[in-house]
Amino acid sequence: GLVSVNVGNVSAGTDIGLDSAGNITALDLTAGGTVVAAAGGDADLGNVTSGGGQDVVLGAGGNLTTGSVDSAGNIDLTAGGNVVTADLTAALALTLSAGGDSSVNDVSATDATFTDLGTANFYGIVAVPTITVTSSDINVAAGASLGVFGRSEERRVGPACRSRWSPHH
Repeated sequence: GLVSVNVGNVSAGTDIGLDSAGNITALDLTAGGTVVAAAGGDADLGNVTSGGGQDVVLGAGGNLTTGSVDSAGNIDLTAGGNVVTADLTAALALTLSAGGDSSVNDVSATDATFTDLGTANFYGIVAVPTITVTSSDINVAAGASLGVFGRSEERRVGPACRSRWSPHH
């Protein structure tokens, strides 16, 4: 049969790499450098943190489930099945690809790309300057939002609606 990896909390001053043809189950992964986890089956991870400007790259042939992911660089999440995460914070870009559905909470990055064969589910605030979503359906839960905070309503709606937002009316 396939060999699976099952570990508790893993902390390293440099990089962390987990690779299994089977499943990967881990509690929190905290690295001073890059975090890479690749599972042929499912990956079920706690909170994942990279340091030193390095990336977090997590992949699963089956489903990928994580707690919060905090990357000093990019975040790259890929699964043949569903991707389910808590908050995602990247100093640079976020890329999420799911062969099924994806579900994310709060997202912060310079750029975010979501590609799902199923439904892209957003349960938190996605505050990213450039967001690209390619999916069969999008679900934005009550209280959730896709967009950037700090822009004026006038600029978001465009010049055609400018007079409606004028403070002089």
